[in-house]
Amino acid sequence: MNFADVSHLLDDAEWEVHPGPMAPYGNWPVDNREEFALVAAGRLPIVREACESGKYNAIVLLGGGEPGSFEAREIARPYGIPVTSCAWAQMHIATMLGNKFKWGTSFTGGAELFSSYGVENNVTFLPYKGGGPTKQAVLAGDADFTVSRPSTILSEIEAGTARPLLVGGEGLKKMFPDVPTHSGTRLRKHRCHAPDRIGTGRCS
Repeated sequence: MNFADVSHLLDDAEWEVHPGPMAPYGNWPVDNREEFALVAAGRLPIVREACESGKYNAIVLLGGGEPGSFEAREIARPYGIPVTSCAWAQMHIATMLGNKFKWGTSFTGGAELFSSYGVENNVTFLPYKGGGPTKQAVLAGDADFTVSRPSTILSEIEAGTARPLLVGGEGLKKMFPDVPTHSGTRLRKHRCHAPDRIGTGRCS
């Protein structure tokens, strides 16, 4: 949770962290829309309980993709409690500071997230059905960037048609020794939710 990076901002605040429920499908990041919905359903009772307790005046949802964020806001609205999410803040700031780009992905929650961020002027979200079509979009220049499993894009990297830009974790450094890791860039202040993935773009 990178507590050391933000602890000084919380000195005058009383706060608690809830570990959240275990997803019924298992302990791994969501990989499809069904799993995303299961995670969302699991956290909503916790949001309702927090609102009904009268102990809190704000709720921050943790986790990439922000499952259940819209529903959590709906639950909290009658109580006058704002609900925000870490990825919402990160993406909003990143797109204000960065250049315009087209992100190709098969991530199931992307469209909903980008519509809520209000950053359409900076980011064009391009949803695809699966890693194959997403990869082809990057190679064709229809998308500027994508994040995927190394096996999806490895042959194109070896052929020189795709360029690795960032790896999620140290476990991929043996395969890509010259590619920076998430922890080695300014992104290290934010939790990496995909240590087994690689970010790639097309070779010009």
